[in-house]
Amino acid sequence: MTEGDLAIVDRSFRRLVSQGEDFGVLFYDTLFRSYPELRSLFPGDMQQQQVRLVQMLRQLIDSAHAPADMPGLAGLARRHVEIGIRPEYFSMFGQALFESFAAALDGDFTPEVRAAWERAYTRIAGALMRAMSGRASG
Repeated sequence: MTEGDLAIVDRSFRRLVSQGEDFGVLFYDTLFRSYPELRSLFPGDMQQQQVRLVQMLRQLIDSAHAPADMPGLAGLARRHVEIGIRPEYFSMFGQALFESFAAALDGDFTPEVRAAWERAYTRIAGALMRAMSGRASG
């Protein structure tokens, strides 16, 4: 991931956050529409989860250069394991995330923006999956 990627991700994320809680709603609607089998992993009332999603994305973006050093990564990984998140869910989550970005950012979700987010997501998801399996980052 380059500094340019981080700048693109940060700029587009700020635009998403300016929409308030709408992005969290959009993301989970997209995720559960595409993968209804994942709905049971989440609480019935999604309002707090939608807020947490945006907060966690901010924290992950801030740590994208070294996601394994992100404060709270071990706890996040533990919670994912406890609720039954499996490695194969990360591709589902990523697909729903990018679809939500495309809808929220409209024409601003260019191929360049998507590529930067894909690199960031790959790096972050990899660190989280390694933490979930108890392996050191690399």
